[in-house]
Amino acid sequence: MAQIQPLIMQGEKYPMSDKQLCNIFIEGESGKPKPKMAPMAQGGKAWFSWFAFLLGPVYFIHRKCYREAALICGVVIALSFVPLDFIPFTFFCIIYGFLFYPLYGRRAKKAIARARSGGLSEEDIRQLRKEGGVNLRAALAAAAVYAVLLVLSIILILGSV
Repeated sequence: MAQIQPLIMQGEKYPMSDKQLCNIFIEGESGKPKPKMAPMAQGGKAWFSWFAFLLGPVYFIHRKCYREAALICGVVIALSFVPLDFIPFTFFCIIYGFLFYPLYGRRAKKAIARARSGGLSEEDIRQLRKEGGVNLRAALAAAAVYAVLLVLSIILILGSV
C-alpha cells in the first residue's frame, strides 16, 4: 500500500502543504496566483487543457515544459515520415490537450520533492518559483518558429499540387 506523504514535513524552515508548494510552482517568479490550475496540476478533476489543445507545443514551452514539448515535436516529426494517407491536425491537438496536465503535474511533483529534500529553505522556495511559472519569450520564439514551419509546409504542399 502506498505511503501517504504528510502535508507538512518535520524540520522544514517554512512548513507548507503540497498544495501551497504547487501554487508557488504554478505562480513562478511573477507571483500571480492561478487558483484554478493548482488542483488540475495535482491530479484533480481537469483532464483536458484547452490552451494546450489550441496552442500545442507552444503552450508546453510557455509553461516551461521544454523536454515534453521536444518529445511531442519529435513524435510529430517522426509520424510525418510514416506513409499514412491522412493524420488530421485535430488529432494531435486533442493529444496535446489530454497530455498537458499529467505531464505538468509530474513536473510539479518532481520540483516540489527537490524543494522538500533541501529542507524548504528560502533558497529552495526561490528555486521552486524559478522552475515553475511561465516563459513568455520562449513561447513567442516557439510560436515564430511554428509559424515559419507552417508557412513552409503550405508552400511545399501548394508547390507539389
